[in-house]
Amino acid sequence: MGRYRNPREEDRVFLLIDLRNSTPLAESLGTRRFSLLLRDFFDDLTDPVLETSGEIDSYVGDEAIISWPRARGIEDANVLRCFTLFKERIAERASEYQRQFGVVPTFKAAIHAGPVVATEVGQSRTQLVLHGDALNTASRVLGECNALGVELLVTDSVAVALQEVDVVQLEDLGQFKLRGKGESVGLLTMRS
Repeated sequence: MGRYRNPREEDRVFLLIDLRNSTPLAESLGTRRFSLLLRDFFDDLTDPVLETSGEIDSYVGDEAIISWPRARGIEDANVLRCFTLFKERIAERASEYQRQFGVVPTFKAAIHAGPVVATEVGQSRTQLVLHGDALNTASRVLGECNALGVELLVTDSVAVALQEVDVVQLEDLGQFKLRGKGESVGLLTMRS
């Protein structure tokens, strides 16, 4: 039996990263080339995650879910640094992406924190899964990026914690009612 065979509650910081325009990309590149693009895109995420002591929890289609125990994610603004390092990595490889695929991938991201339950599921093939309201909220926040025209959204509770440990330049966008949520959530983005 593994450590997570019995469900455990953990307080985690989440960074959700979603490839933009994946459906048109898949249609224009074809399934095989799109899969290669997605593979390279996620490969480029590895070093930023490792440099910030994060964990890639899962890949869901064209989205990656990265998390840290709360203290580690906030420390040195690791969660924001991961986003920035990944953005820089994609920019560094822009000409290579352009040459191979005719496009440089862009992405949107959301940062939120809260308690989740971590548990091992399955018998013939086990997997560690995280679930809870914090992940649901992070997903809803990610969905607001397009409507607000930004590449990154950070919930106010995480922004306050980040600003206590680092000089983080975030712009307050106000309170937003997220689909399926009872209370409004304050959202911020990185200043240009």
